Amino acid sequence: MFGWFKRNKVKTATYSVEMRTTFREGVNVFYEAEARSFRFAGEKVGKKWKQVNLGIPADLAAQHEAEVLANLGSGLKQLGYEFVIFRTGKPQVIPEPDQRAAIAELREMGMAAEVAHDRNSVKLSKLPEWNRPATFDPKEQALRMSRLVAVARGKRTPIEIVAKSDGADNSFT
Repeated sequence: MFGWFKRNKVKTATYSVEMRTTFREGVNVFYEAEARSFRFAGEKVGKKWKQVNLGIPADLAAQHEAEVLANLGSGLKQLGYEFVIFRTGKPQVIPEPDQRAAIAELREMGMAAEVAHDRNSVKLSKLPEWNRPATFDPKEQALRMSRLVAVARGKRTPIEIVAKSDGADNSFT
């Protein structure tokens, strides 16, 4: 349990990268160079949590982005992690017919979806009469359900991948 709160750090002559696990798969990665410091929030994913997906902090200026991301990527590799670093865009409204289609598809998968009035959450409950098909793949279903829930909410936040390691899995986009 105490391994969750483990700290990992790489320090070079010009920068340092420190990863702090916040809880289970949650991480904060701190980058420091000269008088600049940035906190990248994200999560560990994949087999044995050997990949981190990190969002770019809002205070990272465009003129420093390339240098910071190159150093951060190098530091993460030294720590033994694959990585995906992304930027989120402004939320986009999903058309009502697409939302209804997503809710219908969730029903076909055995889940009733109840969208909150503020559209910030979707409550899923299992349909009692649903029978699992013979070709059921839990991993595939979970990924598919995640995407359908996002559509059912009626809001989509676009994700732009700005940096990734060669072996990283970016199928979450």
